[in-house]
Amino acid sequence: MAGVTNLQWVLSALFPNPRVYMDVNQRGLICPVCNDQFKSPLTLPCLHSVCRKCAEEILVSRENEKHVTSGRYTPVNEPRSVLKCPSCKKEVQLDSRGLDGLTENFILRNIIDSMKEAKEYSDLDDDLGVQCDVCQDEPANLAIKTCVKCELCYCEECLNLTHPPGRPLTGHQLIAPTRDPKSNIVRCQDHNEIISLYCEDDDTVVCPTCRAVSHKHHRVIPTDEKYRQMKATLKDSVKSLVNVNSTYVQHIGQLRSVCDGIQGHFDRQEGSVKKEFTDVKALVQQKEKDLLTTIEKERREKVEVRQQQINHYRKTLENTTAAVSFAQEALRERGQASFLQKAHMIDKKVKSALESAPPIQDTELTEMPDNLFEANLDLSDIASLINHKASLSKAPPPPEIRKSQCIVGESSISIRWHVPDPSLYKDYQVQYATPHDVVRMTPRTSENLSVIESLSPGTTYTCTVRGWDREGAVHCSRPVDFKTNEPDPNAPATITLYLTDMEVRGLADAKFTCATTKPADKVQAKWSRDNSVITSSSKYKMTAEDKTLTLTILKVESSDTGEYACEVDDNKTCGQLTIKEPDAPAINIQQCEVEENAIIVRWSVPEDEQYDNFQLLYSKSFQSVGNRFLESSIFKTVNNIKETECKVLGLSPDSHYRFYVRSSTVWGLSQRSTGVLLRTLKKVPPPSFFRQLLGLSVLENESARFSCELSRPVPVTWLKNDKPLPEDSRFQIEVDRRRHVLTISEVKADDAGEYTCDAGRSRSSASLKVKAEPVTFVKPLQDVEVVRHGKATLECEVSRDDAKVRWLKSGMDVKQNIKHDLRHTGRHHQLTINDVRLDDAAEYACEVLHGSGVPSGVRCTAKLKIRGKHRRRLSRLSSRSQCSPS
Repeated sequence: MAGVTNLQWVLSALFPNPRVYMDVNQRGLICPVCNDQFKSPLTLPCLHSVCRKCAEEILVSRENEKHVTSGRYTPVNEPRSVLKCPSCKKEVQLDSRGLDGLTENFILRNIIDSMKEAKEYSDLDDDLGVQCDVCQDEPANLAIKTCVKCELCYCEECLNLTHPPGRPLTGHQLIAPTRDPKSNIVRCQDHNEIISLYCEDDDTVVCPTCRAVSHKHHRVIPTDEKYRQMKATLKDSVKSLVNVNSTYVQHIGQLRSVCDGIQGHFDRQEGSVKKEFTDVKALVQQKEKDLLTTIEKERREKVEVRQQQINHYRKTLENTTAAVSFAQEALRERGQASFLQKAHMIDKKVKSALESAPPIQDTELTEMPDNLFEANLDLSDIASLINHKASLSKAPPPPEIRKSQCIVGESSISIRWHVPDPSLYKDYQVQYATPHDVVRMTPRTSENLSVIESLSPGTTYTCTVRGWDREGAVHCSRPVDFKTNEPDPNAPATITLYLTDMEVRGLADAKFTCATTKPADKVQAKWSRDNSVITSSSKYKMTAEDKTLTLTILKVESSDTGEYACEVDDNKTCGQLTIKEPDAPAINIQQCEVEENAIIVRWSVPEDEQYDNFQLLYSKSFQSVGNRFLESSIFKTVNNIKETECKVLGLSPDSHYRFYVRSSTVWGLSQRSTGVLLRTLKKVPPPSFFRQLLGLSVLENESARFSCELSRPVPVTWLKNDKPLPEDSRFQIEVDRRRHVLTISEVKADDAGEYTCDAGRSRSSASLKVKAEPVTFVKPLQDVEVVRHGKATLECEVSRDDAKVRWLKSGMDVKQNIKHDLRHTGRHHQLTINDVRLDDAAEYACEVLHGSGVPSGVRCTAKLKIRGKHRRRLSRLSSRSQCSPS
């Protein structure tokens, strides 16, 4: 095995033929994208794998999305990478590292590399396998054994000839077939003999001479026996190693899930914080906008009022100033006469200015800045509230397992844990597992104590306590290892798994199972039924595997019911076996059919039950006072019914009967259904026809309507020539209580016949005659003029495709020959006259014939004229005859 890796050596030990290993495992080594072996496989969080190159091809980007990873905010314009698993279609969110954030599946990669090496080493390209070295046939048969001494491979036939099974050859050791027998032969370095023995004391391989010389008193066994032992041991070790790998892979997946959960938790927390502050910012900005709008509105109103007052007083001031200036000019006048002339006018103007000047209002000055509207903003409470509410609450401390307070037994562990503040947690759960086993969990509890039972003695279990806080978050304690106590070899066996009551259907197998603290082959188990000891037989099958004892009762019957017990040393466990009674048949009233003198009863039973036969019981019932029905004490029966329906004949019309169905199973139990009351039909006279069908005669493509009326409403069947009507949408059937109508639209010639309305014991019939539509000429014949020895063609078109015609020349029939060519295509008919002569000039006619070939009298005519030299000659002859004397 030199040059082969350890993993390849393990694979070759488990699978001597590498082809088998390849065939078994090639499905799990194929990438679901490229359908080829994995190349640089990456492990996704869903535990599926994909090639790195394939992952780059199916990687997509999502634009315009906010993403929070690793405690930082990704802008809107930065793409967020998403990888969709090709196996389970689950989307995997990638962080800023992209595919580099995924872990390479090194276990899968090593398996693929080792298999490639094993393929090269074992030359798997040879599809013929190991061939026989002795066979003369071409091709040689496949070998089944290799002789170490002969160094040859033998097929089954050659092996029987050279190494007879009844006469073993001395020193000839037969091993599994190999491609190179010499490579598997190991010789002793001291004696140059083939090594065929194994010394267990020295743990080494020896040859026969070594055994006689240096290993004379040692325990020596054949190498093939040791080979099988070591191979079995190695297989168990590899199996355990594979379980360990599976546990690691599962644990890695769980850790990834925990990591993703932590990442998602903090992403949600960061998003929540940003959302809350964004909402607060939006609220503050809206409030700021509202206040500023109010201030602006108040300022505009106040300033506008004061501006109007300023403009009013400015105009008044201009008027008074003008009056003062005019009066001052007058006061400067020194002439008395001139002053007196102007004094009255000036005085009047000054007084007018005084009178028009409004008085100043003191209230106009009251709204000073100190008295105006103020926006009282006190945001200190909001700031303190934000400082108090916007804080990160620290997670509560996880539970702590108190190992000193835990109690460990042979098959149970009592675990206690401690939390500083129990009010922070709602409930707890304990996870436990062996190093090479899957993780198991106990039910949730609100106490700080949990007991794990049904454990294996002398086994180490890793325990972890999980706690759920008030917000639903999970907090885990540190894992703690506990080893259950070793069992006392001298202690009696105890039962760890007890029998349970069981209910099964008849003819099914019932299986009771219990478990003990000692291996099943080292305890004396005694099974009993109703305190009577039972042993293995064709009815009872008892098995013991590991620490489990099983009793199987084959094809249980009603007599197998009772209490079954298993007694191990001083322990006893019991379980009750009951046979599940079959469900009673149920009569389906809706599916039963009633007639005048018979009733068809139908019932249903469970599909998973096996019934032998059914029995139908019925009796006549009589109506008493109060509309109650009394049954007759005389029951009639119909036995050995194999189906789930039965027709009962000989009943009285218009009478009530109560029916029961009794079922019998193949294993002995029977059930009776509930009674169902059914009533036969009244005896009524057969329906008669108040109005019979009348014969019709219509033209083609018209509609024909048959109508009849019965004495009472009954279903009828329409027939044509005593056969069901053809499936044609042209046939329409109408029913109006007692009146029945059959309408045939677009009547054809083949619709003619006798139509019948069948009402069971009464029927009415009438015939339908279809008249052919008269044939007319759509395009009549036209006169034709041709030259002598030319070809003349006469054409016409009729109104129907199936019309028959005949051609006439001057009242005589024209037949098909070399001279006359008669043709027709659909409605078009044509007569061609070849090599026209003088005697062909005549009147031609095309006449329509009836179906029987009788002329109908419908015809069209045309003349055939001949032009050319003969016309001029005829004209000259005519002129000469006119000019000559009489």
